[in-house]
Amino acid sequence: MIDAPQDQPQQTIARLTSRLERTEKQVKALRFAIPGLAALAAVALFMQLDKPTVISAKSVNAESFAVRSARGDIVAQLGAGKDGSPSIVFLDANKKIRLMASVGTSGPSVSLMDAQEVSRATLSLNDKFDPSLTMSNADKLPRSVFAIDKAGSGHLVLYGSAGGLDLAASDGRVRWTPSGGAPVDALPVTK
Repeated sequence: MIDAPQDQPQQTIARLTSRLERTEKQVKALRFAIPGLAALAAVALFMQLDKPTVISAKSVNAESFAVRSARGDIVAQLGAGKDGSPSIVFLDANKKIRLMASVGTSGPSVSLMDAQEVSRATLSLNDKFDPSLTMSNADKLPRSVFAIDKAGSGHLVLYGSAGGLDLAASDGRVRWTPSGGAPVDALPVTK
């Protein structure tokens, strides 16, 4: 049976209407799918940003290296000074250096610093590899020195507001130096 020519435009309109309805449903579905896919992509990206970067290398060359806390503050830094000597510093929550280790031209040293970044205790080796421990007050004045002297013996010096006491193991010297007078040998030095 052949359709009448007037039925063909009606069928074409019906087919187009059906196709248009299907397309509208697909567009409505995409309105929700596209933002959902974008949200998933954003979540995946943020999950990757939260992971620490891992570098797998046998060596890393840099002029300095900093360690940051979770808040982004530098808490430790390894680097080289102007003369090329290496040092590492550790900082407190107030971004003040509290511990420093370095290797200078005269030898290595480790310093403990107070909250004003004043060295209060320093352990070091000199260029002849003789160790010393120096303790200072807040005014940067040495108050106690324990060292190995030129003869290779122990040497203890204590300083205070009333003077200083100097003990030398190499010759048995005990010297008291009062702040207002001449040095006094507490024990005679015998040779």
